[in-house]
Amino acid sequence: MQGRGRAVDRDMLVQSGAVSGRYLDDVTAIARELGGNSERLVAALRARNDPRLRGFRQVNANDLEEYLRDGGYLDDRPTLAENELRIRALASPPANALPDGVGSACLTRWWGWANQDPVDAA
Repeated sequence: MQGRGRAVDRDMLVQSGAVSGRYLDDVTAIARELGGNSERLVAALRARNDPRLRGFRQVNANDLEEYLRDGGYLDDRPTLAENELRIRALASPPANALPDGVGSACLTRWWGWANQDPVDAA
């Protein structure tokens, strides 16, 4: 969805080549704690407030951020508001094939889930 990148996980961090084995478990744990949110992960890597990131190099954070942008994990476009999402989704051919109300109910559930803070969800 526009403005929301794909979730970061361990496999993606390995594939990026930007996180060394020394930091892989810790960065994976931080990504999980942040619900896979790539934007928040990059901010955490840059801030280096977490003791698990002591010594993590900014060049690696830059490399990871570039990989995240290129791979669709970071999306700089503005996030769609709920009404914009509904208009786009419900106007799609797959939504038109659903029984009345099903598409709207699914969007309502998804919107609530997508906007839930990953810390609260745990």
